[in-house]
Amino acid sequence: MALPETHGLSGDALQTWFHENGVFAHHLTSWKTAFCADGKVVPGTSEIRVLKDEDEQLKRELVRKEHALAEAAIQFDERILLG
Repeated sequence: MALPETHGLSGDALQTWFHENGVFAHHLTSWKTAFCADGKVVPGTSEIRVLKDEDEQLKRELVRKEHALAEAAIQFDERILLG
């Protein structure tokens, strides 16, 4: 809705629209760029699926590394305490 609503606005009218809608000028610029880019406005569902899968994999890896770090800290503490 932002692009049609702001088409033709400039100066104070455009600034007022930004303020009323909580949008910054750089948002509108990036939306215009995306809209005009070779029909690639929204990533395809397969691309979204790939990104979600990658996100889940990275989250699992982070949890694994956090556990490994906690285990290493415990072993380090045990070595210090037991001498």
